[in-house]
Parts: sequence; C-alpha cells; structure tokens
Amino acid sequence: MKMTHATLEDKRALLDSFGGKFYSLKWVKKDGTERECTARHMQHDMFTLGHASKALGNPCGDKPHLYTCVDSTNEKWVNVDLNNLKAVKCNGKEYEFE
Repeated sequence: MKMTHATLEDKRALLDSFGGKFYSLKWVKKDGTERECTARHMQHDMFTLGHASKALGNPCGDKPHLYTCVDSTNEKWVNVDLNNLKAVKCNGKEYEFE
C-alpha cells in the first residue's frame, strides 16, 4: 500500500499500532545509506535497570521526527528518522512511503 502523503504523526501511529508484534523497517540513514531491520516497539522494561523504579527515559523522546524501537537482530535500540522512512511490513501488509 503506497502512502504518498503520510505525515510524521501518521507514520508514528502506524508503527505504534503494531504493539508488541515484529515488523520490518527500511529507511535512509543520516549518512545516506539505506538500512533495514526487523524491529519491535519500544518496551518499557527494556529501559529499566533491574526494577521499574529505575527506568531510564528515552533520550530521543523530545525529537518528534525520531522513532525509537528495538532492532531484534542486534538486540539494540535504533532511532529511525521518520522523514526518511521508506517502507514498513507487518502481518503480511506492506506500506511504502514517498
């Protein structure tokens, strides 16, 4: 499905709608290279240090163009620039952005 006029909010809402499901992302990094990964929505417990009371805040939480998720292949956090998001795939549905 092509999404020609998707806003940052539309892209964020789409990614959030997947909940705890795995999804594939494709975007262009700051250096111009294309990156793909299988990711999962940011988990609150991933920011904790043994107990929820010690949870760390998302350092990119104040940047609306960045979406933080977990790269399940490398088990690392990844910040995706929604302005450069090219494609998303989840549950057999593909979304392409221009």
